[in-house]
Amino acid sequence: MRFFRWMGCLLFVASGCRHAASLNEPRVIEQSRRERPAWASSEHANVVKSGDIIEYHSVKTKVVDLPLGLKQAEASALNDTRLQIQNEIVLFWKSDKLFQDLDVVDRAMVTQQLEKLLANRISRDLIRDIYYEKISDPNAVAALQDTYTIHVLIQLKRSTLQGLLTDLQKYCRNSLRQGLIRLAQSDQVFSTQP
Repeated sequence: MRFFRWMGCLLFVASGCRHAASLNEPRVIEQSRRERPAWASSEHANVVKSGDIIEYHSVKTKVVDLPLGLKQAEASALNDTRLQIQNEIVLFWKSDKLFQDLDVVDRAMVTQQLEKLLANRISRDLIRDIYYEKISDPNAVAALQDTYTIHVLIQLKRSTLQGLLTDLQKYCRNSLRQGLIRLAQSDQVFSTQP
């Protein structure tokens, strides 16, 4: 009988320790919707290319002020998407002989024009979804015990990206710089979609 009491006490203490440990772990205390969308999961890639749609997922963490954080998360997601696309395009161009043959000024000009086109084309109307969670972390400093994690989903059609590359090709074709005019003659450079 004494053995069973001792085991009972041990189990009671163990369950209390487990409960106390879970109170010290970060936990979700608020969500923008009942269930987290699949695209906002940690297993989901930041860039997903599927058929005619390219999805870009961005996350902003440790947000204290939700209204301000939502604006910052949108701006950050748009900037991250622009940089991702620009990096993919420039990386592809680096494998092209015509691009490699450009002088430094021509490369800078075509890259700057790409940045301008991306700034105009990658805008708020491409944001398809926003999801946030309020996280309570009792181990954090007082000011950061309750913060938000904000997920932003941007969807871009491949045809939009192709239109951007076509406009960049026109820019090069209408340039007075011979290197850019030669580059514009390569349909391969301006038809590949990252």
